[in-house]
Amino acid sequence: MSSNAANTTGNLSASRQPLVNDRFVKIFVYGMYTSLAAFGVCMVVSFIILYPKNPRFALKDAEIYDLQLTATPPSINSTVHLTIIFINPNKKAGIYYSDLVVYTSYKGEMVIPEAPIAPFYMDHGETSPLSVSLVGKQQLVGPALASQFQQDRENGKMELEFKVTGNMKFKDEKYWYPFTVKCPALMKFERKTPLSSTTQGNVCSIKF
Repeated sequence: MSSNAANTTGNLSASRQPLVNDRFVKIFVYGMYTSLAAFGVCMVVSFIILYPKNPRFALKDAEIYDLQLTATPPSINSTVHLTIIFINPNKKAGIYYSDLVVYTSYKGEMVIPEAPIAPFYMDHGETSPLSVSLVGKQQLVGPALASQFQQDRENGKMELEFKVTGNMKFKDEKYWYPFTVKCPALMKFERKTPLSSTTQGNVCSIKF
């Protein structure tokens, strides 16, 4: 009887051992996955908080002093003065800008040539208005575009897009990023000088 009892006890102990091992493995795996998930969440949150935010831009105003179409050959004479606001929303990261140019497009085609902007640096949390004058003399355009241009001019309003292209990098990074800023504006023509002024504060989009 004693021998049978001992055998029974030994068999029970042996059968329980795999169960204990399986439970330990499950707890270990669960703990490992939980730790990895928590670490991943911390990394994502840290990246969102610490990684610099992209700059923002707004078109403060745009004034047209001359915008005339010459029929033969179809070409445009223009003088535009505009102010674009550069905004650095970061609390710790400064931004460098270089190779900046500004130009004006109408229905996707450049109608006022590029004007360069000197490189500059924006400190964290800084807002900088950037004013530039764009002058175009005998800027050639196609007949179809010239016809649309003249029709909009006679109707007293025209949709233009002011664009800024260049390169930027954050102060503590090594890499420069090319970008394009687009500032759409509905220009209304009146019998005064300047001929038109946009609604102030138009939001611009940025694409890298």
